Amino acid sequence: MEETQSYQQLKRNSLVSTLSLFFQSGYTALLGLVANLVVTILLSPAIFGMYITVLSLISVLNYFSDIGLAASLIQKKEAHSKDFSTTFTVQQILTITLFILGFLITHIVMQFYKLPPEGTYLYWALLGGFFFSSLKTIPSILLERKIQFQKLVLVQVIE
Repeated sequence: MEETQSYQQLKRNSLVSTLSLFFQSGYTALLGLVANLVVTILLSPAIFGMYITVLSLISVLNYFSDIGLAASLIQKKEAHSKDFSTTFTVQQILTITLFILGFLITHIVMQFYKLPPEGTYLYWALLGGFFFSSLKTIPSILLERKIQFQKLVLVQVIE
């Protein structure tokens, strides 16, 4: 009896999570399109280029901050609190290292991409966002392990 209820709950969570991910993908695509249209209309080509350049740099930093630790914890059959604390510590060391390195190379980035002085503040703001977004990795892993994607989607929609 209990196994049937557990199976039903898993089935329900899977369906709700699938629908949530589908909604999130569509919502994100639509919101991204609208945001890009608005930004391209409001900003000059130079400022828009600066925005895209800095956003791309942060995407590269995001790529290197995880190195597959989150995926390995999601796939692990049984994860213990020590696994989560180790993953959090390693990821934060990587993130803080990239964050500090990002600040230290601000001048080089600004010169290489020929960004105006305003680009410095945008770059720093996105570096801050990069750091803060790393703090949600462990809670996201826990939700994914419990197949509660609808809660993840809610956070992504708010972001």
